[in-house]
Formats: sequence, C-alpha cells, structure tokens
Amino acid sequence: MSVQTIQPALRALTGLSCLLDYPCQDYLSSFAAWAKDFAYLFPGAGQELNKFQSLVGELPLSEMEELYTRTFDIVPICNLYVSAHLYGDENYERGALMHRLKERYEASSFDTEGELPDHLSVLLRFAPLFEPDELKEIVEYCLKVPVKEMVRSLEESSNPYSHVLKAVAEVLESDLIEERVND
Repeated sequence: MSVQTIQPALRALTGLSCLLDYPCQDYLSSFAAWAKDFAYLFPGAGQELNKFQSLVGELPLSEMEELYTRTFDIVPICNLYVSAHLYGDENYERGALMHRLKERYEASSFDTEGELPDHLSVLLRFAPLFEPDELKEIVEYCLKVPVKEMVRSLEESSNPYSHVLKAVAEVLESDLIEERVND
C-alpha cells in the first residue's frame, strides 16, 4: 500500500493512541471525527475499527472503563508497555529504553500524561515528533513485534480491543516509515 503523504499516517497513529487511553466521556466521538479519512487510507484498519465500534459503541462509559481496566490494567490480558514485550518485566535494557524515551519526550516538552514512556498510546501520540530515523527505529525495533504480541493475546480472549491493535499493526506495516525517511 502506498500512502500519499506521511501526515495522514501520523495522524492515524495519533488518533489510534486515543483509543488505547483510559476511556473518557468523548472516547468514541473523537474517534468518529477522523475515522473516514483513516478508513480511506487504511481500509483494513478501517474495517477493524468499525468492528471495534460495533462491539463497544453502545456501551455506557462505566462499562467501557470496566472493559479497559479488565483488558489493560488489573491482572491485564494485554500489557500496553512495549518494553515488557521486548525485554521482560525486570531488565536493564527495559530501563535504559524508558530513560532514553523520557529524555526525548522532555527535549520536546511532550507530556506523557502520567503514563510511563513506553506505553503504546504515548509512543503513538509522539510519533509525529520523532525525527525520521528515530521513527523508523522505534517502529521497527520497538513497536511491530510488541503490537503483534498484543493482538495475539487479545484475539485469544475475543476482546474488542484486538480490533484497535490490529488497526495499529496495519498502519505500522504501511509504507509510512519509508516515506517519512525520504521526506
């Protein structure tokens, strides 16, 4: 698939990051604002997001919060911290990666909103701010494999969030990184 410009792809990653944050009142309505453009550029990911919305679109906020907590927080089915997938829970390299990410965020005055630097939603929100070579490295070495593992863990439980993570995986597999490097 060829993406015409990098900006829509980076906006897609930023939009997807919102779906991986703890749900708030405007959780799905903010998603609807960019979903059409997203589906045009990434049809497979758009289908996954439609599936997600059909499964959770009518849930009250309290049930969305409960689903999110069951999925990602208390005894999580899926861990959204990419370094845990790369290095395990207690590892020097994990700490070193988080330290480098934290320094990079601070250099850009980027607010992680209380999350650890390796949280998937934080990395996706920061994607437009990475330099081209940094973005390529982050996607290749820090995102693709962990996101695939996240998808697998949620598919096994038929969790609606598997559709969001499949959409993330499709965007990460697109040509967006090569185009950004060649800008």
